[in-house]
Formats: sequence, C-alpha cells, structure tokens
Amino acid sequence: MGDMFILTGRRIGFGTAAPAAALLLATVTGATAAPASFRVQGATCPYPESETLPPAWDRPAEAGALPAVLAESARAKGYVLFSRHYQELIFPRTIPDAADAGAPLRCFLAQGEFEPLTFSVHAVRELTSVRVEVDDLLDSAGNRIAAGNIDVRAVRYHPKALSETRSKVYPKILERRPVERVAAGTTRQFWLTVFAPADAVPGVYTSAVRFTCGNAEPGALALNVRVLPFELRKADVSFGVYWAVDKRSKGRYWGESRAAALAMVKKHMILLRDHGLNGIDLGISPKFTKSDGVVHADYAEAGLGHSWISYADFVRAGLETGLLSREVPVSTFTPWSMLTYGIRYALRKEGDYPSLGTLGSSRDRSGWKYPGSTPDMDAAFRCGVRELLRLARAERWPPLVLTPIDGTGNSEAHKRAAAHFLKLIKEEGGTSGVTINSLNKTNGERQYDDAERRAIDRHLDVRIYEWVDRGVVERTARAGKTLWLYNCGADDWSIVNCRTAYGLQILRTGARGYYQFAYQWPASDADDAYHEAETGENGRWYAYPSPDGPLPTLALEGIREGIDDYRYVLTLRELISECRTCGHAALHDAAERAEQVANDIVFQLPLRRGVNSTPANTGFAAQTPGPTFDIWRMQIAREIMRLQAARAAVWPAAARGARESRLEDGGWRIAACGTRRPAPPAALDRQPSTR
Repeated sequence: MGDMFILTGRRIGFGTAAPAAALLLATVTGATAAPASFRVQGATCPYPESETLPPAWDRPAEAGALPAVLAESARAKGYVLFSRHYQELIFPRTIPDAADAGAPLRCFLAQGEFEPLTFSVHAVRELTSVRVEVDDLLDSAGNRIAAGNIDVRAVRYHPKALSETRSKVYPKILERRPVERVAAGTTRQFWLTVFAPADAVPGVYTSAVRFTCGNAEPGALALNVRVLPFELRKADVSFGVYWAVDKRSKGRYWGESRAAALAMVKKHMILLRDHGLNGIDLGISPKFTKSDGVVHADYAEAGLGHSWISYADFVRAGLETGLLSREVPVSTFTPWSMLTYGIRYALRKEGDYPSLGTLGSSRDRSGWKYPGSTPDMDAAFRCGVRELLRLARAERWPPLVLTPIDGTGNSEAHKRAAAHFLKLIKEEGGTSGVTINSLNKTNGERQYDDAERRAIDRHLDVRIYEWVDRGVVERTARAGKTLWLYNCGADDWSIVNCRTAYGLQILRTGARGYYQFAYQWPASDADDAYHEAETGENGRWYAYPSPDGPLPTLALEGIREGIDDYRYVLTLRELISECRTCGHAALHDAAERAEQVANDIVFQLPLRRGVNSTPANTGFAAQTPGPTFDIWRMQIAREIMRLQAARAAVWPAAARGARESRLEDGGWRIAACGTRRPAPPAALDRQPSTR
C-alpha cells in the first residue's frame, strides 16, 4: 500500500502502511487511547495534489533567497526545518528566517484540551519519501502521554478563486498522507494537534519531532508541552455552523446506502464536537404529504435535502455523538426550508412530492421564493412547527430556535414574511429567531425604520445579527431579547478571523450564539469540492469530504481555538463567582484581580457605535499577532491557577467539593419561551486598565 501515516503504540507519523483496522484500533500506551476525532478523520483528498504551482499564485513577498546564516548548512543538509506560529500562513514559496530555523515546538493546554503546533521544511534540493514521527511525551517523573494523542498531518495547498480568471494557492486542508516529494526551492508545512487526556498528570512533557526522507540526513525539532492542572468548562454558548445537505452529497462522499450515509454523518459530527462546536443548523424540510385536503409533516421520514436521512436522524445522531446537548439551544432553519420548498410542493398536488433527482439543486432556485400568506400555507406551516415541537419534547431534543426567514434585509418581502411567520411560531409555542442582515454592511440598522423593527421584534425571541456594533448590543439588551451572531467575521480561509469571531467577539458582545455559513457548501452543482476554484468560484468548506471521513481545514482549527479562548474565560469567571460569594476577604480580593485581568483582555477588541465591528471589518484579527493571543490565554490560565491555589488555602476541601459539584448559572435567566437569555452585558464603555 506504499507509505502513509500510521498509528502505533510508540510513534505516530508517516511510515509503512498497516491494515486499515490497525490504523483505528492499534494499542496505545499512556494515559488513554487516541481521541475519537483523530480516528474518524479522513486520510487524504480523493484527487492528487498538483505538482505545478504557478508563481503568479504565490505571494510575491515570499520569494527570495535563504538568509546567509542558513544557506551553507542548508546546502549541506538539503533542507531547513523551521517553525512559526500556526496562525501565520505558510505558502509554497515561504522562506524561513534565521530565528525560525530549528526553533522548538512549544504549547500549553488544559486537561482534555486540543492544541495545534506547526513546522515546515524548506527544500534546498528535491526531497523524496518524507516521513515525520513523534515519540511519546514524557515528564521528569516518567509520566507519559502516548504518541497516539498527537495527530500529524500535511498541509495541502489549495487554489482560492480571486476572480473568474485568477486564483491563488493557500494552505487549506489537513491530510494524513505521504509526501512523496518536496520540490527544490519550495516549502511544505506539517500540522500537529496535541491532545492532553483528562487524566494526564499536570507538568511539562518533552519529546521530539523526527523528520526523515529518502535522500537526505534526518533532522529533529524539540517538542515541549505543558499540561495545566485544570479542565475547561464546557461552553454554555451555542456555537454552530450551517450545514448545507442536499443531493450533491449522495453517492459522491456519503456512500450508497442509508447505513453508510449515517455512519459518515456521525464522523463529521464527532469532528465538529471535538472542535468545540455544540450546534448545527440544517435546512432540511420534513416530508410533507397532502391527503383529503390536509397537509401532514413527518420529520422521521427523509424529506427534501437528503433522500436517506431525515431531520430527526440528524438530531438523534447529534445527541448520540455528543455534538448536541439537551441544555444548549440550537438554531434550526427547518421553518425556512418548509416555506421555500417543502410546503409549496405538498400543496401543488395531493400526494405529489419531488424526488431528489428533480429538486435540491443549489442553482435551481425557482422555487426558493417566500410565498405570500394564504390560509393553506399558514395551516401547513403551523402543522410543521407543531409537529417539530412535539417531537422535540417527546425525544428531549435541545431547545430549538426556529428561524423562518434567511435575511430580513434581503427585500421588503423578507421583512413582511418575517413579521408574519414569527407570529405563527410564537402562537404555536415555539422559540423564534431570525437572521437580521443588511445590504449596508457599514451600518445595517439604517435599512430598518422603527416600524419595521417593531414589527419583527414583536414576536421575536432571538435576534441573530449578521453585523454587530455597540448599538446592536445595547438595543438588544434593552428590548429583553437574546443576541446571537452569524457570519460576523469568520471565513473558511482565515485561522485568525475564525478564532476571533468565535472567541473574543462573543466575550466582548455577550452574544449567546454564533453560527457561520457554511460547514460545507459547494460553489455550484457542477463543481467538485476540490476543483471549484477553476470556475472562478469558491464554496464554503470548513472540512472537506473524502470517502473515509472528513478532512479538517486550518479554519476549523481556528474555530476550535476561538471557542477554547471563550472556555478559558468562562472557567475563570465561574471561579470568580464562586470566590466572591464564599464570604472570605482574601478570596474576594483575588477574584477582583482576576476579573480585572480578564476584562483587560476582552476589551482589547473594539466595539464601535454605528460601525460594523466584526474582527475582520475592524482589522483587529489581522493586526493581532498569534503569540499575542497565546499570551492573553496564559494570563487567564495563571489567574485560574491563582484562584485555585487561594481557594485551596482557605476553603475546607469538603465544602469546596460540594460547590464544585454544582454548575454555576453564569448569568443565564430562564425565559418563559424556553430559551436561556443572558443578563444584560455590563460596562460596554469600559476601557482596559493601565495597570
């Protein structure tokens, strides 16, 4: 089978292939076996990577010669190993600096956390049969974290369409595949994901990343990992993605049977779960039928969107895999799918429901228009909402935020439809949400007059904004609504934008949900996921499909880092709340200091009035170096450890254990409509201290 990545008890990396089962089930020494998300990920794209990388596709600034201090040793060895922060993009023509060469790989992480590291090889002459291995991690006392907890992948460069005639190669996809060749004068990046098992002993662990190839002497980089003495709290915010599921998935990547399709869906859900997400939004309609003049909605039957898998199948799979929980609300665009196609075709002719072969196209949007309100349409919509809520209660699904309209700012008809169908959702006892977008991305509120806002707000529980500024946060809080965000800065080509959107932005605005379009969305029906840039279009891909499992992208890694940023602050804030209420002066003072540290970090992110303040729009994400994010996170970690130590010194262990067993409410109020609303955000005008 040639060379590929293998998983063994001692090392993980490129090597001689083992049988497929052995890749998943090999015995691993150490704290625990490899995490599930490593085992479900695909190995490689179904198409070979092009060896031709036109110079016009690379950044001109990356071209140049090796620094003189590196040139002589590099010529003798044939290559240079170097490392940079994972948020810095590495291109095929990236040239290492002297400070990067041979630099050790270092990271810190909490118990149960994943953390990325990256290094690259710049080939002075052509390299063949490249192999990367990582030993078990060991601390000074002999404690071990097995090498199976380190996933090693090669970064695949992928063309990004800039126009119909121009593309540019970007680092994009993470593959566990052989690198047979690194051409002279080019650079290849490798990506390591380290996992600290929940039972890992805190401390500093060391290992080595070993690099070998068939025609040059071996090399190595030191690997140092610090495991912190705490676990992070689970996110209490709804962090999700929109997942476009339709006929394009059938057969191409999902298999040719219902069982195979469900198995692949669960692999994707495990990947999303282990990247910190706890929500997924699917535009899948129930199967509507009409008999004797009455419309019926069945969520257990495969409806439009996928011929084998129903909406209920997806929710059940989400609960089974742990992606979804019964406590955190999730958005659902099912009411939107009902209106745009499901009900329309059920009403067209009794018993007539379209097959996937004739409908489900992303480009065939002739039916994707919001219908006017008619008695038949309203009755069918109520039926769909009523049955969805009944099934959710019966099977204890997560709280659902029902969204009937995609983008109220798209047209005047969208605004009117939102006001009408939100009212129907509320009358059926549902929790309502709507995506509020605007053609004016600088100040979207100008597109809505007071009467329009009141009409939409009257029956609205969750405002899901596509832009954010200080006014959005203040007005949402004053209205007693819950603030969610979508498409506010993240994109599938940028690690740092994704990290900031899912992390600091949520902390800064107090939003209780963030959803991004889209987990997977091809640019057109005719395009393949891997070749669509040739048409001048880009789809949306946070993980690419492959026959054996999902392939993560750098952007998905950025999402996980952002959610972990949020979880670090959440963990600290829960400790602060605990220490403030214990009645001990020293703990109260320590809590005040910790809160100041957290606020100083969170308020680095600008939130302006009247100006779209997403991290991408303000330039904050691009202007903030990766190591700065790590410094902020370590400052939070230190405060967590300080509060832990202070608490241990003054609080009896028995009482502390009793308090730790109770989850703090974190500012949530339970609303009558069934969703959880946050307390109003505090101190929007606060500035970082000058301490």
